[in-house]
Amino acid sequence: MTTSSTSEKPLVELTKGLHGLDKVVLREVRGSSAEVYLYGGQVASWKNDHREELLFVSSKAVSLGSRELPICW
Repeated sequence: MTTSSTSEKPLVELTKGLHGLDKVVLREVRGSSAEVYLYGGQVASWKNDHREELLFVSSKAVSLGSRELPICW
């Protein structure tokens, strides 16, 4: 992980998401960020420099066991 100071969040973070699936959270110092699931390379979130959510997985996404059918906007 890379950080510019100990009080800030890491710029790249490996964490668990829905159903315990691994995901990578990418952050940029100006505020933009993205969340990408390693299983299938699904982008679950993308925020611009103003931290406005521009792409996300809907809460109405359907789960089929270990697979997600995302509804993204």
